Amino acid sequence: MLVLFLVAGANVFSYFLALSTIPAVVSAWMAGLEVSRYIVLAIIIIIYLILGCFLDAISMMVLTMPVIFPVIKALNFNPIWFGVICVIMMEAGLITPPVDSRVYLGRVAKDFP
Repeated sequence: MLVLFLVAGANVFSYFLALSTIPAVVSAWMAGLEVSRYIVLAIIIIIYLILGCFLDAISMMVLTMPVIFPVIKALNFNPIWFGVICVIMMEAGLITPPVDSRVYLGRVAKDFP
């Protein structure tokens, strides 16, 4: 139920982001940086790893993709491979503390015969 509210709120959030053109401004700013595009990708990966400690994968995707995806397209990365990287980093974030939801499920299953 909580995830449903989070997804509904993220849909409203992405609608307002589209109206305010924040993703276009952010992607133009990040594409204009004088650093390698791989450094920007590494920063995005670290952000997803940290977010994975506190949010589930669906919530991360719905909240961050309206801003991150235009940046990826502006930096000329392949969107399909970026999707693969995102899924891997989101799942890696889910097995790190403090939330560590995958390990909790394993402990609960082991406690019951």
